[in-house]
Amino acid sequence: MCSSDLGEQLLEADPVSSALRPSVALSWETPDPLTLIFKLKPGLKISDKAPWNGRQFDADDVVWNLERHAGMYADKLKLPKAYFQRASLLQNMTKAEAVDKTTVKVTLSAPNSAFLNSLTKSSLGIMMMPKEMDDIGFKDPMKFAGIGPWEVAEFQT
Repeated sequence: MCSSDLGEQLLEADPVSSALRPSVALSWETPDPLTLIFKLKPGLKISDKAPWNGRQFDADDVVWNLERHAGMYADKLKLPKAYFQRASLLQNMTKAEAVDKTTVKVTLSAPNSAFLNSLTKSSLGIMMMPKEMDDIGFKDPMKFAGIGPWEVAEFQT
């Protein structure tokens, strides 16, 4: 099992046609070239273990994922921006914001034709994780949680 089994992507790419299709995002729209709006699937639950205890995965989680992967938290986490390998996939993103519990609005400074594809597994894109992961840390896989079909039950180095 790899860490990608714990989470899901915002979008999926059809394995034959590569057409984008829903995953965590139920739908999306681009009202203009600098704005993307995602509506999330309702009822997505995070692993039923502390500190999440099965809470709903929501727009705040998606915002955290997008901003973190874009490297926007590098200073806060005292990490070099180079540690955020997928930042280039989210190039030109100036902010992500939760409009409500199931809606995320992304604002770009310039168009990015690869942005939507970066949110799929086919591009080794961005896995959705609970927003508390920076606080929990990434050193102990037994503490990882996600919205995917699997949960870590045992870890051996």
